[in-house]
Amino acid sequence: ILTEPAYMAFSLAALLFMERWMKKRALLYLAIAVLFCWLSVMTRTAGITLIAAVAAGAFVFGGISKKSALRAVGLLIICSLPLIAWSIRNSMLGETSTNYINQFLLVNPGKPGEGYLSAFSLLEHIRNNFKVHFMDLSQITGMKPLGLISGVFLALGIAGFVQRVRQGISTPEFYTIFYIGLILIWPYANVRFMIPIYPLILAYIIHGAAFSVKKIPAPRLKAAVSAV
Repeated sequence: ILTEPAYMAFSLAALLFMERWMKKRALLYLAIAVLFCWLSVMTRTAGITLIAAVAAGAFVFGGISKKSALRAVGLLIICSLPLIAWSIRNSMLGETSTNYINQFLLVNPGKPGEGYLSAFSLLEHIRNNFKVHFMDLSQITGMKPLGLISGVFLALGIAGFVQRVRQGISTPEFYTIFYIGLILIWPYANVRFMIPIYPLILAYIIHGAAFSVKKIPAPRLKAAVSAV
């Protein structure tokens, strides 16, 4: 059973209520955001990126200070409670997460005999994952690789993301950074890993496209529209 759709719903809900908390400063919204963080991390361990993003967002919210640092640490601990409880449970049963963690260090988790990653093989690993997730739309459309179109979407997405950061980095931007970083170092590439952040990527592409259109001089934009 694919857990990505459920994880996407939980993680996006957590981001939504974090943003509402930052605007309304109502603890109810923060409590709901924490609840969805718990559901996210219990659905997929990739939820650790959401927990880190929530803490980072809380840290920069309202300006960096000792108070914001304490708030971030508190949220980090509270949001991590399911992981802490699960680790305690595993310890009591004599189980560990060593094998799971070791998968990130292997060249090929399916063939442990190939050894562990070196700096060079890690970079090659990241390059291959980047190509699958961002430069080959055939993984999604079933069509032949559309490198140029992929490049355009990637450029628009980056432009939109940069604009959002310039306007004020928040929890969604931290989450995008952390999640993409995680799937780039993931032991193997699979397009379904990107499903949870497709809505965010689409939002950044639209934002980037809108920003790019505003930068085009009116006469040129009118000529381009007429040509189309």
